[in-house]
This record gives sequence, structure tokens and C-alpha cells, in this order.
Amino acid sequence: MVFGSHLVERFPSPPLTGFTFLTAMADEAVTYFFVLSGFVLIIGSRTASGTVGWWRKRLARVGPVYLVTGVASLAFVTLQGQQTSLLAIVAFFTATQAWWASTTFAINPPAWTVSCEVFFYAVFPLTALLIARLRNPAVIWCGIGLLLGAHLWFGPTVGSQYPPARLLDFVLGLLLGAAFAGDPRRHVGLGVAALLFVVAQTTEAISGVAAANGGIRTITLATSGLLILELAAWDRAGRPGPPAGLVTLGLWSYAFYLVHYLVLRMLAAGLGHLSSVTTYTPPQALVIAVVALGGSLGAARLLYRRIEQPAERRLRGAAPRVELLGARLPG
Repeated sequence: MVFGSHLVERFPSPPLTGFTFLTAMADEAVTYFFVLSGFVLIIGSRTASGTVGWWRKRLARVGPVYLVTGVASLAFVTLQGQQTSLLAIVAFFTATQAWWASTTFAINPPAWTVSCEVFFYAVFPLTALLIARLRNPAVIWCGIGLLLGAHLWFGPTVGSQYPPARLLDFVLGLLLGAAFAGDPRRHVGLGVAALLFVVAQTTEAISGVAAANGGIRTITLATSGLLILELAAWDRAGRPGPPAGLVTLGLWSYAFYLVHYLVLRMLAAGLGHLSSVTTYTPPQALVIAVVALGGSLGAARLLYRRIEQPAERRLRGAAPRVELLGARLPG
């Protein structure tokens, strides 16, 4: 969805212009990712090697591809004659660009989400410790309700790129993970959860009021959390997992996310140099979409195999077992 929204942005030609609703869906896809991130991290904290070791592993996981795609993006925009301020460069390569309005989309625009994630990683040990002390499931679910209420109240702000505002999404994932750890049973079933999620996403995308209506966003967020719970319960029950092809795409997804915008930029620049045409016929637009998707997948595969995997193994090493905040979940 994020790729689709950026494709439409870069190449606004029929039939691609018929998919402008992907912008709203892309926003919610990012929200889903933040919630899922919190959920997965709190579950994984049961086997963490200590705070310092955990931070080292996260850096090894997200750092190499972020750095490589950032350098490549900076080199490309510089060659295209675009000026990048020193503040933007420093902010990007310290993953703090989302803290400043002027640098949020600097160098590699989709990478603002990594800036938020780095902030989440920084506060995770303390938040995990606090949540681990919530032994009563009713208290955990009350916390989930309060967060959804805060999301409703601060709806338009929560949809921003500012890391503290997006922390609500991450903490919701942490609380959902704590609730699941205490009670991993199914609630409404995966089919019902998926249907509710699709209906909420579609309603928001078609209505086009994502930024203005906190109510619709909150409903979408709630269905995202429900879907995550049901998927986790499905997996815990030993049900069949996704096909091998989808698993492979999942492995490439982080690299794909960070490299696709660069591929779109390069494709747009190449077409601009070859022709002065700014709009394309439907067949041409479809060819562009296929080439962009294929190029992004190919680049993601290369980054995953040549950068992400080997660099992560090398950087993880033997992580020091420094127990600073040994948070463990109930259950």
C-alpha cells in the first residue's frame, strides 16, 4: 500500500490515478506496523539478553539497510542537483529526522518511520518494565481502552509523523502483547477479525477523511489490534502458516520499504531524461508500475541477501548480557 501510494504520487496517470485511496490505506498500514512492532517486541522480551544486548540486536537489525539506502538516496538527489542541508543529513543519519518538521521527509522520505521506531526502541526497556508489573488482565484491558480513547481524542495529531505522538500506537501494541501473553486464546476468530479489518480500512480509504475524523481512525486501529491478536492466536494454535512465497516477501519487506522510493525516483528521472512527457497512456502507466515493482523487489532481494543478513550476523556477535531492566511478562 505504501508502494502504491508513492507510485501514484510519482506517476499520476490513468489508471494509476484511480488508486489515490491508497494514500489513506498507506497511513493505516504504517499504524498497523507500529502496533505490530510493539506486540512482537513485548512478546520477544521474554527471551531478551538484557537491555544493552537488546539495543545492539535492534541496531543490527535496522541499521545496515537504513544506512545503505540513505547513502544511495543522498548520492542520487545530489547528482540530480538537489541541495540537502547539513541539518537534514545529520538528522537522517542519526535517525532523528521525524523530530523536526523541516527534515521529516529528508533524503529517503519513507524512512521517517524508522526514526519513530528508534525512539520506540529507546523507551522500550522502561515501558516493558512498567507493563510487566500489570498482573491483572482487567487492568491491561483498561489500559488498552484508555489508549484507544486517547487516540480518538487526539485523532489528527496521532496520524502525524512526530515520534511521541506515534508512541500511542506502539504502546497499544505492547499492551496487546501483554494481554495475549496472559490469555492467548482466540476471541472472535481470524475470519471475523480479518473481515472487520478490511471493512474498516476500506471505509476509511473511500471516505477520504483519515486526517479529519479521529473516530474512523480509532475504529481502524481497534480492528488492527484485533487482527494482530487473532493472527497470534492462530499461530500459537499451530495452524498452517502463509505460503513460502509470502514468507520470503516478508523477509524482504524492510529492505523493500526503504529502497522502493529510490527506485521510483530513479525511474522518474530516467523517463524525464528520455522524454518531456509528464502523463502517460494507460498501457504505459501499467508498464511503469510493473517495472517499478520489479525493480523494487529485485533491489530488496539484493539488499536482504548482501547487506541485511550478513551485516546483522556480523553486528550481533555475542551480545553482552547486561541485565539493566529485565522485564518479563506475566503468564
